[in-house]
Amino acid sequence: MSPSTRWAAVDALERLPEELPEALVVVGAEPGLAVELAELAPQACVRAPGATSRLAVAAGVTRRGRPAIALADRGDADLASLEDPVVVLTEDVALAKAWHRLRRGVLHPAWPEDVAALLHTALSRARPQLLLVGDVDVAPRPAQVPTPAIGQTRVHAEGGQGAVVASGPLVPAVRNAVAVLARRGLALSLLEPVGTVPRRLDPAAARRGVLVGPALPGEGDLAAADLRYLELRGASLRDLPDRLGEAFDQR
Repeated sequence: MSPSTRWAAVDALERLPEELPEALVVVGAEPGLAVELAELAPQACVRAPGATSRLAVAAGVTRRGRPAIALADRGDADLASLEDPVVVLTEDVALAKAWHRLRRGVLHPAWPEDVAALLHTALSRARPQLLLVGDVDVAPRPAQVPTPAIGQTRVHAEGGQGAVVASGPLVPAVRNAVAVLARRGLALSLLEPVGTVPRRLDPAAARRGVLVGPALPGEGDLAAADLRYLELRGASLRDLPDRLGEAFDQR
């Protein structure tokens, strides 16, 4: 079985005491990442007791000059007031959507190999970051794909007949679909925003574009970037080339 970005996050956090010993991870007592991490790397963890906000505790850690990661879910979603450079690590899509509504870009790794690089870079940023991981198994990242850089758009393909925007574990499947369509004569660009929202994409690049989902941004972001939304929840990825081709026929 291929690893998931969640698995990669656990691995990166387990290695954190060796690679960045001054960093602390604020956890609760809920099952999942917090429990696993507390067992694997207890020296890196600080527990937020009871209903104490993990985000507030992590913010206090950063004010003392130490990098901090908060493992958070929708029950700890006071995001609007978070200004300190905390890295919010979550499996909760609802929390990531709330982050997008604040016009903040979500770090949504496409491959497990992306996770450690994004986590370490996010810890060095001056603004809070949110890293969304999940249980979807993904094949290893191809050697020719560069390491993601926060605030930039990773370009997987370039074509003059339109642009596809995707993020997270959908990127590998969309990448394959774009290659199939190129062989059929439809040359598309594939853009992966890293910690940005679609409204910040180059308008020329995004023109005549399709955003592939399940996605996080709202309708206002799509309209501003001239992006049509293609919903894939529950759809077979084997049909993706045909679905994408039909979407561009309708543009």
